[in-house]
Amino acid sequence: MELAFEDLSEDELQLALADATVFLERVRTLAELDRSAVLVQARNRVEGRAEREDSLRSLETVDLRTQSEIRLEAQSSVRDQLESNPWDERADGLLKLAGSASLPLFGILLGDAVLSPNLIATSTILAVLVYLLGAVVGVGLISVFLIKAAQALKHDVVPVARRLSRNPTGAFYVVFELLHRPFERMRRAWDEL
Repeated sequence: MELAFEDLSEDELQLALADATVFLERVRTLAELDRSAVLVQARNRVEGRAEREDSLRSLETVDLRTQSEIRLEAQSSVRDQLESNPWDERADGLLKLAGSASLPLFGILLGDAVLSPNLIATSTILAVLVYLLGAVVGVGLISVFLIKAAQALKHDVVPVARRLSRNPTGAFYVVFELLHRPFERMRRAWDEL
């Protein structure tokens, strides 16, 4: 199928696809067919073909979702982003604890450096306080790092690994599409700013 479009430039191909899209939408409108019903039937046909033939890699990237499905996905995505995550709240609390423990620690260390170089060495209470505050700061920061690392692993690394193990050629094709024409992608991203 790729050989059929090999001789066309990208602009010519876009123009032909635009004309075909207008034509198909006019046929659908004249036949008074529901757009979402057509998309659902197209999706079922694509899934059936993809199960029978392994060589249809271009069908993996075809987006056949109805407007209501896109709207529901967007709503659930926004709801998920706005919902308070208990682990994010714990990480924020630990970060605040580490920050509030670092202020007196910094004050004691600054006082030791400026006022008396042996202030911590001569005062057992200040030495214990410095160690306790340092432990609170260290444990808090390490805990925040572990929480954020677990979240990144769960939400970023594991889904990519699953996609790669389920469909290695599809994942490779997506990466290839991302790396294909990088300057054009950067220009589009710049224009979107």
